Amino acid sequence: MLLQRPDGSYILGDTRAHEDGSQAWGESLLARATALVPGLAERGARVEAVQVAHRPWPKDGHPIIGPAAALGCLGLYVATMHSGMTLAPHVAELVAQELRHWQREMGRAEGAAPELLAAQALLRPYRLERSYDSGVAAYGWKQ
Repeated sequence: MLLQRPDGSYILGDTRAHEDGSQAWGESLLARATALVPGLAERGARVEAVQVAHRPWPKDGHPIIGPAAALGCLGLYVATMHSGMTLAPHVAELVAQELRHWQREMGRAEGAAPELLAAQALLRPYRLERSYDSGVAAYGWKQ
């Protein structure tokens, strides 16, 4: 990932299990980015800082989408996934259907509207209450 900030500087990002936050790792990331975007070297790109952040990754590799009432949080709705950039538009439509029918005191959506039932059917496998040990993991290399 390469993102230019308003001040003209760049943020480079990568997703790797071995990210250690070292200067050496930052330099290797810059070298790979420069190979793909030679203009970075021409502009004198350098590593100023290295940060490592952790993204949510459920054990089964699938998104978690839905109310958190099972945790006792009646007002919390969770939508987290590794592939948010690609799934976000469709997930947002499904979540919106649930939130249109949200019953605050119950901590969940209620009703029989066809669009709500359709959204809930699609979201059911991704609920917080699911078994994370059953079925096949989404990404075999994460096991």
